[in-house]
Amino acid sequence: MALQAAQGIKNEIIREATLWVIAQDIAKTGQFDKALQVAQGIKGNTSASYAYSGIAQAMALTGQFDQALQITQKVSDSGIRSNALSQVATAMARAGQFDASLKVAQTIGDPLTRLDTLARIINAIKSQKQQ
Repeated sequence: MALQAAQGIKNEIIREATLWVIAQDIAKTGQFDKALQVAQGIKGNTSASYAYSGIAQAMALTGQFDQALQITQKVSDSGIRSNALSQVATAMARAGQFDASLKVAQTIGDPLTRLDTLARIINAIKSQKQQ
């Protein structure tokens, strides 16, 4: 219902932004195939980037790291991609996949986001060692 309503919005900017929010919300429910279908229908690069980023983050939170990393490749905006990769790497670290999370962190284009991600990975390692 919300998807149909969004597709009927005349203003392209509002329609695209609404669709990426819907795609992210669908992904949060675990319906990744449906979320990807919505994202694929988004024409604007920025809106599509936000949609794919949200889908990748939701996948990472469910432990689907390989799929999440594949989805980040669809993110055309470099800043949004850096944030998506950061979220995936952080989720990997929290799941105990430290080596893999460090490899992902090294692929983050934005230097500040990369440093922030490395700090979160270090905190995840320290937390695990304290347990």
